[in-house]
Amino acid sequence: RVVRFPEQSVGWVYFRRVGDRTETHVKAKGLVTIPAGLVATLTLSGAATDQGLEFLTKLQPDQLQGLILANLEIGDQHIKYLRNLKGLTKLDISSTDITDNGLAQLIT
Repeated sequence: RVVRFPEQSVGWVYFRRVGDRTETHVKAKGLVTIPAGLVATLTLSGAATDQGLEFLTKLQPDQLQGLILANLEIGDQHIKYLRNLKGLTKLDISSTDITDNGLAQLIT
């Protein structure tokens, strides 16, 4: 599958086979091809919040299985950009300003 990211890097995409600890990673910019059968996790950098997170709304619901937002300056107001990512099985929001109320928006 091909995932379209902004032309300027917003972090890294890590992909691996389920059950395998070996990962490959590429910069999350432009068009990124994720080989069939692999799960993909996007780790956003501070550059992503500077550019905005709107690009996440343009991703297909199942293109990412993981999203790492740890240590970014984001809060509940940014949850709207994550709502369409229904294929996520991993979401790391540690050290952000996202609250339980913000997370509740993901399941409604």
